[in-house]
Amino acid sequence: MSAHFRIDRIGREQSPVVIIDQAYPRLDLLRAHIETLTFTDAPGGFPGHRAPIEEAYLAPISKSLQSVLTDVFGLSNGVIIKDCQASLVTTPPEKLSVQQRRPHIDDTDDRLIAMMHYLDGEDKGGTAFFRQTRTGFETITPDRKAAYEADLERSSPPPQSFMTQSNEDFERIGAVSARVNRLAIYRGNLLHSGDVPEGLCFEPDPKKARLSVNTFLMGR
Repeated sequence: MSAHFRIDRIGREQSPVVIIDQAYPRLDLLRAHIETLTFTDAPGGFPGHRAPIEEAYLAPISKSLQSVLTDVFGLSNGVIIKDCQASLVTTPPEKLSVQQRRPHIDDTDDRLIAMMHYLDGEDKGGTAFFRQTRTGFETITPDRKAAYEADLERSSPPPQSFMTQSNEDFERIGAVSARVNRLAIYRGNLLHSGDVPEGLCFEPDPKKARLSVNTFLMGR
């Protein structure tokens, strides 16, 4: 595993977020490859464009990932790659849906692991984590889902902006700062949002917009 490795514990639930710096060898080649991909509008809640990446992308970091998945997340039986895509944030704040203006989860199953590979620096923004204020939930498990969604229905529409700070419905409990070639790994049921700064370029251009690789792994 990389020497630049740590585990942050987020919130009252102490959910693990693994940080690996300088995670990928020859990042220049990876970035050059991504810039040749064809990006299209992302389905679902992602505010921008995405392009699939071959599973071979994971090969150079497989040893580090195996240790993290086993020792930190307890997935000793291996994982299935559910999705792996390069992502560009291209939706400006004034066009965000209500869903995109709130923290979200990727799945209630705690076997789902999200990996965020930052290809840009801190100026493009990292990832923030949140607690639902009234329920106190930081992770949304199957037994919490109904109460979580009921609280959302009672909540007022959030401001027309990316969710980066606390409001009356959600409290910010931690964050990962972006750094070139930094990998953040966490359970997908941890409430989170892109910590998107003001003044970001929203052009669908990998050389200008916020660029990352997003991977989802499901434990067997």
